[in-house]
Amino acid sequence: MSLEELTANLLEASHNDNTEDLLVLLQQMQEAACLPGDKSCLIGPVVKLLPSHNLDVKRRIYATLQKLCEENPDAALLAANCVIRDCRDPNPEVKCLGVWGVSVLPPLLPLYAADILAVALGDPHPRVRRTAVSACGKVFSTAPGLLEEKGFVNRLYESIRDEDTLVVVQSLLVLDRALAPEGGVVVNRKLAQYLLLRLPHFQPPQLATILQVLRKYTPKTDQELFTQLSLLDPYLANKDSAAVVVNCAQLFVQLIEPGYPHLEKDVIVRCVPALTTFLDSPDTHAQGYVLEFLQWTENRKTDWLANFSKSWHLFCPEKKGSGFKTRNSPSDVLSNHSLLQNKLLLLPRVCSVENASEVLRTLEEAAWDRSNDILCRAHLDCIISLVERLPQPASSQALRLLIRFIGSRETVIVVNALQALERLDVKKLPSDEISPLLVAIVTSMDICKEVSIENDMEDVFATPAILPELLFERRDVMSPQSVVHVMQALVTLLPQIIQCHAYTFASQILQSCIRLFLKEPASFQLIFGRALHICVECAKVGDSKTSPGHYLAVQQLGNEALWYYNLLKCDSSAAIAKKVLCI
Repeated sequence: MSLEELTANLLEASHNDNTEDLLVLLQQMQEAACLPGDKSCLIGPVVKLLPSHNLDVKRRIYATLQKLCEENPDAALLAANCVIRDCRDPNPEVKCLGVWGVSVLPPLLPLYAADILAVALGDPHPRVRRTAVSACGKVFSTAPGLLEEKGFVNRLYESIRDEDTLVVVQSLLVLDRALAPEGGVVVNRKLAQYLLLRLPHFQPPQLATILQVLRKYTPKTDQELFTQLSLLDPYLANKDSAAVVVNCAQLFVQLIEPGYPHLEKDVIVRCVPALTTFLDSPDTHAQGYVLEFLQWTENRKTDWLANFSKSWHLFCPEKKGSGFKTRNSPSDVLSNHSLLQNKLLLLPRVCSVENASEVLRTLEEAAWDRSNDILCRAHLDCIISLVERLPQPASSQALRLLIRFIGSRETVIVVNALQALERLDVKKLPSDEISPLLVAIVTSMDICKEVSIENDMEDVFATPAILPELLFERRDVMSPQSVVHVMQALVTLLPQIIQCHAYTFASQILQSCIRLFLKEPASFQLIFGRALHICVECAKVGDSKTSPGHYLAVQQLGNEALWYYNLLKCDSSAAIAKKVLCI
């Protein structure tokens, strides 16, 4: 249907009593108003239908009028008389539409906004006052100086003491945004006391906002501080809203930190039962709010997360057979993935020596979504963190689990595991696990080579940077046979590694070869010689025209190999080479 046909149908329907047909046409008009192009032909029906006494019709007309005025500002002036009349209508619903209409129609702002909003802020109906406060916020954002000159900042501060709690909260939020360049809404002692005494009257969402606002005030005396803490204390254990508990806890911590930081442990004891309840709930928003707060506590001196050690299962994924979902979560997969990623980030801080075995068993048996690379990496990063944080023998147990995952022959797990391994300090790894880790890494490289060749994908090849460092730093705990075997495997893979553009890794292998050769010439002479030969030969066959980047990188690798060769050739004792390589 063309705009002209729609306009004609609207004008015809405006004379009939069939409201259902009119509402259908109005829906089409709203959709048409959002489309690009000239829509000025719709102005006539909008102005004609605006005086309608049907609220559904009036709501749709106001929404369309706002859209039309973005390209045709004069349309607001045509509708001005009706909008002003609606602002004085005895029906609060109609009055709200008129008040909001004035705030979103820029041509009407300088003419009517101040007078209309001043009256609406004092209206006897709370819904009109709420709309008036929201409308003030809209005007502050579109025409900042207009209301300030008329004293509306003071009027909104007065509205904070409104009997309607929604008006109170909206006034605080509007002032905070309007005064943002000056630091936001100002909370003095009297206002803080007033808000604290009214806390029981606010619903949870409003209460969370009030608690945030109260962070703008600092008590001046100990008596005032402890009076405030006593009024806030019940909300630390609130079971209705995670946002209330979290904001109250943050406010509590802020208040006690300057003079009474030792009380934070008591705050934790009060909060943890409620926070645990929200983590165990099906409400993903509540879970997310708590997880975000717990991440915030990680930077604090007092350990909050240790108090969740008995509830460690709330931070783990479900086991296989239960479907890939976070515990007690709905079926929204994206939400579940985000929640689980945040939980896995915190799990190492919740894990202790007492529950480590159960945590690791759950991670091993968990249902993983292999298609989600970020989540897969989160699982493996979690295990790496457990290796780093846990004492022996739990650390070895976590490393053995990681080794089993590397040996799983699943490419997405292997590649992410090898990348995650780079975080580890090889000097601190348990000696008994070094050899199994080396074997697993070399085996995984065979898998990655097969996949890269099979799929003809140059970037698939994994580059475990930890391997050369592991070979050199922990050589003392490995048998000569295992080290020789690993280096032979790496040098065998060297052509494929270079072909897959993993130049840094190829250089690391070459450095490991010369380091091991300088320590044990007899064992590694042939391996080092073969590595030099491969790097030099690869540099000879490169094509500078078809792949200049690859050509330059391979030339650099070949030059590095020749440099090592010449360094050893000119110094049979290898003293210079050892000094250069810090051996």
